[in-house]
Amino acid sequence: MFSERKVSLLFTEGTVGPITVRLIAEDQPNSCFPEDDGVDTVEYTFRVIPWSESPLIGRYQGAFASQPDDQEQIVEVRYISVEEDPAEGPFGAYDLINIDPGCQINPQFEDADVWNSISRGAKKMNFNAFNGGRVYYNNCRAPNAWLYLQGADSLVVDFSNGEAPGSDIRYDDQFVGVRIRE
Repeated sequence: MFSERKVSLLFTEGTVGPITVRLIAEDQPNSCFPEDDGVDTVEYTFRVIPWSESPLIGRYQGAFASQPDDQEQIVEVRYISVEEDPAEGPFGAYDLINIDPGCQINPQFEDADVWNSISRGAKKMNFNAFNGGRVYYNNCRAPNAWLYLQGADSLVVDFSNGEAPGSDIRYDDQFVGVRIRE
């Protein structure tokens, strides 16, 4: 039980399943309503899913706002399990692929990705390779991206990229795409 105005909880893999949250608010009874005892209760149930089942995972075809005529761009949200890469433990991790096409010129990597997912939810995530600093790693321009689903199959990614290493200049862009069914 919590009595603070704001509470933050982390649901881990051991908490998968339905969770019911109950808010009980107490105040002075409202004299206009003789039956009011000053206590109101609201309940909400939601389901915690395993990281590997996020509805964001998938490949999306669409366009960047900066290049609206090119509707053939592919952006991918990929889940990496602990079995694939033990360094991603204990729950695995996510990669955001191709949000910064400049990363693709690095021959060391098959895909261009943003590897630092800092806020995760079933339908919304934040990937931040910028994180307030100037991190230009493997030719990536330190992307900071918020992505979310609109409906079941439309991905929107609002993001910014840096101009160049050592520069504080950032450029905003957006990707909108539809899930590719394979």
